[in-house]
Amino acid sequence: MKAFFVIPFISILLSLHGCKMDSKIKSHGIHFVSQEMQLGAPKELFLHNGEYHLFYQAKENDQLIHCKHAISKDLVNWHQATKTNELDSLGSIGVWSVVVDQNNQSGLASDNPTFIGFYTNANSEEESNNHNYKSINVAISTDDGNSWLNKLEYEIELYNTNSDIRDIKVIWHEEMQRWIMLVLSGYQVQFYFSDDLLNWEYFNEFGNEVDEKKGEWTDLEFVQIGVDNSNNKYWVLFVSTTEGSPNNGSGTQYFVGEFNGFEFNPITHKPKWVDNGSDNFAGVGVTNYYKQGEPSYYLGWMNNSKYGNSINNDGMPESYTLPRKLTLINKFNDYYLKSVPVEYNETQNNTKLPFQPQNINSQFAFGKKLELPITLNLTFDVNNRTYLDLAEVFGIEIINHQNEKTIIGYNSVRRYFFVRKEDKNKVSEEYTDIDYAFYAIDKSTLDLKIIIDQASVEIFAIDGFISMTKKCALPEGIKHLNLFAENGHVKLLNGNQTGL
Repeated sequence: MKAFFVIPFISILLSLHGCKMDSKIKSHGIHFVSQEMQLGAPKELFLHNGEYHLFYQAKENDQLIHCKHAISKDLVNWHQATKTNELDSLGSIGVWSVVVDQNNQSGLASDNPTFIGFYTNANSEEESNNHNYKSINVAISTDDGNSWLNKLEYEIELYNTNSDIRDIKVIWHEEMQRWIMLVLSGYQVQFYFSDDLLNWEYFNEFGNEVDEKKGEWTDLEFVQIGVDNSNNKYWVLFVSTTEGSPNNGSGTQYFVGEFNGFEFNPITHKPKWVDNGSDNFAGVGVTNYYKQGEPSYYLGWMNNSKYGNSINNDGMPESYTLPRKLTLINKFNDYYLKSVPVEYNETQNNTKLPFQPQNINSQFAFGKKLELPITLNLTFDVNNRTYLDLAEVFGIEIINHQNEKTIIGYNSVRRYFFVRKEDKNKVSEEYTDIDYAFYAIDKSTLDLKIIIDQASVEIFAIDGFISMTKKCALPEGIKHLNLFAENGHVKLLNGNQTGL
């Protein structure tokens, strides 16, 4: 059987339009933003005919939720979709998942590959806001999603859902040669299978065995991810939740396991977290199920359910995380995600400035031409232990033109990475000024990759084993950039600063 391209995306919208990505985005930096609308969560990311398609939520002044569409060849440079997608006739769509019926298994179209869309309708704005969806409708597109024909006669009733449908995901399972639908309902992910995309049969569920459940489960993703330096792969189930993340509020948890087409068996029922920062939520992933060795990528929303959009970063637009390449690593007798930001092509600002080795025992100004965005790559010598005068705390200090600080570092006594903001005004009582990621260093060196732009910092440590994402306000750039060490000294072995 020929391989099937699976293109799932979910959205809460009243209409789907092209995304205008104008030149103003360049002044914001390297992150995906929406200049004209209030950015919401990314809802789907897929690769089709050599291009990545991103569908995402956004609100206009009418406060109606729309889904926008952008296209990229490299996950970095995005442009507006060339045509407006005509989904208005389908009504107020709550959940949406699309696959390409390459071999016309559904019998709904001609010989051309056909997009099959599965969606839910809300009968009112209140139902849409509360996710009151009980059944799934079917629509088809024969022109790559530019126009849609509703197939109301194929409404799908799911009888095993214990509460309203919050999210769905449809994938092709190559080994079993059948379609799989995942349905998020309450604290359960239910699995259905089909041979023709129209008749679905329930066969299993996941969720009851999860050790810790907090908040509301809101979004799901299900992808195969390769093990670092190995040919092995595992299935990873991502479940976003409004509470319970490592640093207060919402986040994305994940479970690593095996899926044989009948049952998802996680290695452990205790959730792990994609990011230890407070601003990475409701992410989407992309992978190619049909080509061995193809990488997997992830894109998250820089937001938190505790404070929502109350943090406006001095008027800077909302944005997504950098796209990250995902692999699994075997560590501490378990499997964990490792995330590394994608490579960026050279730009006019792409100048690499090396740092000379430096022994730091207090504060040391460094960095040149601090035009954002920039990447800092730093390697510290941590072979000395505290009793040999290794600094108790060390890292970097970013100071903006209002003399507000963002401090990133490692506490060698309590053994955690951290990012701390020292703002003049606390925007929300729910906002956490400091985020932690506990990790006991077990090597002689410590590596940090820090990517800074006008509205955020993203930190990757221990070769991507630790990641932290946090909003910050640098609309006018960096005033000072300092290395520091407290109660001891630390040696910077090497490093560089690169403009992006």
